[in-house]
Amino acid sequence: KEMIKMSELYAILFEPEDWVAFRSNRRFTIGDFASQTFPKVETFYGAIRTAIIASYTGQGLTPNMKLNLPEELEEIVGNSRNPGKIRIFGPFIYKETSNGYKYYFPLPKNVYKVYKDEKSSESEYKLMVLHENIDYDFEASDDPVGAQLYLNVPWIPDFQDPDKPDTQFIELRELEKLQNGEKFTLPEKENLYSVETKIGIALEENAKRTREGALYSIQYYRFSDGGFFVLTTDEITVQLINDHICEKFGGVFLGSKQRWVRVKIQNIETNLFNPRTSQEYSSIALLTPAVFKNGLLPSQQKFDDAKIVAVAGAKPIALSGWDLSTGKPKPIVHAVPAGVVYYLDKPLNVNPLKRPLSDEVGKIDFPGFGYGVWIPIISKKLKEVLEGEQQ
Repeated sequence: KEMIKMSELYAILFEPEDWVAFRSNRRFTIGDFASQTFPKVETFYGAIRTAIIASYTGQGLTPNMKLNLPEELEEIVGNSRNPGKIRIFGPFIYKETSNGYKYYFPLPKNVYKVYKDEKSSESEYKLMVLHENIDYDFEASDDPVGAQLYLNVPWIPDFQDPDKPDTQFIELRELEKLQNGEKFTLPEKENLYSVETKIGIALEENAKRTREGALYSIQYYRFSDGGFFVLTTDEITVQLINDHICEKFGGVFLGSKQRWVRVKIQNIETNLFNPRTSQEYSSIALLTPAVFKNGLLPSQQKFDDAKIVAVAGAKPIALSGWDLSTGKPKPIVHAVPAGVVYYLDKPLNVNPLKRPLSDEVGKIDFPGFGYGVWIPIISKKLKEVLEGEQQ
């Protein structure tokens, strides 16, 4: 049975000095606005690659610097067709406290909240139950045959005012509790970061005149004693970031306004990613987006030999990035967002850090996608059996 050693998992911390902002893939037009999203892993790949190239070439590190990529560096930093030697996944959120670092991940989308009774403000969180007797048709968006796929329904068995969670994050130790079938709590959003909205006016290209009607708004994130982090199990990646970023520059430029962020490396001790063999652990929650040729589902509706029987929370998002080797944006593809939960007919018994669940779409490789964590699955039939044993 494959196990994760505690020393193999590293967190690369990105701590903003002030605010940091990230625009979506959309370009704003007259009367439109630049909508705000959390950054995607390509943003961090780009910041890391830029700093490593600057270190190797001796150019120094400046905002929006133009880089000529020497051929000998492609083996290290990669290009639009391969990720080079850098291996990271994320991003996630961390907070530094008096008790050490706390790491926050996307909340699985099959989590819901229930109140203990009608008059109580006390609540607890539960996981949706798999209902084998209800299914629906799903048409794969890019399937050339247009095949109909049949999925069961994740459902909420509590009828007394179930509600959505107040946050979309869960702290590492609470996620461990969720995985172990124990009661868990969720953080308050305002304790992690604050959001500010600012209004701007776009300028015409090659001119200092304002573009008529081109107002836009953008949201800025401010962290209190924290920021973003990405994960890696790759020793080469850790060595490259330590030698060429932490020791040489101390940080990188990040985001749509190229704000300076400090970079640090920390070990994370957790058994969260250990393989699971019991039937109870037959569902996996994505911690990062995943790219599949069929859109929502992988080919044949399977991960290896485990069939997908239900999906919770699937809604596609657009992904892109900037190609340093060509100086042009990468093609946009649609992906399954982090937090989506896939219910399987049996456990895969694999290390999710060694076996990312993501396809290669066309000639574009998306490193850092398809990472997940095993969580308990409980079906309507199993729930009835367990309740019968308790009576």
